[in-house]
Amino acid sequence: MAVFIVSDGRVIEFPDATIAKMAAHGNAVFVIRDEEIIGTFPTKTVRYYGTELPPAFLKDWENQKAWEALTPEQRAFAKAETKAIRSGVAPPQ
Repeated sequence: MAVFIVSDGRVIEFPDATIAKMAAHGNAVFVIRDEEIIGTFPTKTVRYYGTELPPAFLKDWENQKAWEALTPEQRAFAKAETKAIRSGVAPPQ
């Protein structure tokens, strides 16, 4: 079972974690594997934590994985294309 944290606009997957829970004092979310804390996130930045991503974040996660799968050259091209479109210039070929 995996645990997902949505924090600072990113979806972070912990495939070997067993649970995520709020700290007793309420200002942190802990990601736990076998009774050991393997991740800590400030509550202010966490939008979601749990074992299943809600549909609202699932598309973001798929887009994030697709972006991470691109080569640096492909990323640079995509950034240049987006910048050109936003500025009203013809995108690079």
